[in-house]
Amino acid sequence: MAKKEQKGKQKKVSWYRSVQTKILVTLLVVTTLILGGFAIYNLTEARSRLESELQRVAETTVQRLSQQVIGPMWSLNDDQLIESIEAAMLERRVYSVIIREEDRESIYIGRRRDDDWNIVPADSDPEGDFILSKTTLLHEGEEMIGVLEVYVSRRFLQAQFNELVMTEIRRAAILDLALIIVTLLLLRRLLVRPIRELTDASERISAGQLNTKIDIRSKDEIGMLAGAINKLQTSLRIAMERMKKSG
Repeated sequence: MAKKEQKGKQKKVSWYRSVQTKILVTLLVVTTLILGGFAIYNLTEARSRLESELQRVAETTVQRLSQQVIGPMWSLNDDQLIESIEAAMLERRVYSVIIREEDRESIYIGRRRDDDWNIVPADSDPEGDFILSKTTLLHEGEEMIGVLEVYVSRRFLQAQFNELVMTEIRRAAILDLALIIVTLLLLRRLLVRPIRELTDASERISAGQLNTKIDIRSKDEIGMLAGAINKLQTSLRIAMERMKKSG
C-alpha cells in the first residue's frame, strides 16, 4: 500500500509543468502584450490631445490679450498692461506673458511664475519646455508697437499624462486578473478535472480493475478519449475472460 501511494505521488505533475499553468502563462503574456499595445496607442492619442489643448490655450490667450493691450501699449499705460497680463495668467497653465518692444528683442514689460507658481516680474526670456504663441501688436491695424508672447507650461500636462498612465496600468491589471480567473475556472471544469478523472481511471485499469467506470459524457476531444479508454477496457476484459476460459 505504501509503495502504491509513493508511486501515485511520483506521478503527480508539478504545478509549473501542468497544462493549466502553461495555458495561463501563455494567455497572460499574450493578453498583456495586446493590452499593452492598446494602452500605448491610447496614451499616444491622449498626449496628442493634451498638447493640442495647450496649443489652443496659448493661441486663445494671445489672441484675446492682444486686443486688450494695444491701447495701453500705445498710451504707455503700464499699470493697465500689468493688470491685463495678470488677468490672463489666472489660467494657471500660462507660465509667462511678455511684451517686447518694436525691435522684437527688448522686453518692455512681462510677467512669469516663480518656483511656487506665483506671478512675478519677468526681465528675461523664459527657460524651459513651453508652448509659445505670439503675435505682432499693431496700432489701428497698421503701425507696429510691439510683440506679444504667451508661454504655456507643460507642467500640468505631464501630471495629467502620468495619471493616464497609471489608469491604463490599473485597467490592464484588472482585465488580466479577470481573464485569468475566468480562464482558470473554465480550464478546471472543461480540461483539468476530466483529465484527472481519465488519469485515475487509466491507473486503476492498469492495476487490473477492469470494471472501472468512466463517467465523462462530453462530445469533445476529452469525451472521445474517454470513449477510447472505455473501449480499451472492454477489450481487455473480454481478452482476460477468454484467457480464463481457455486456461
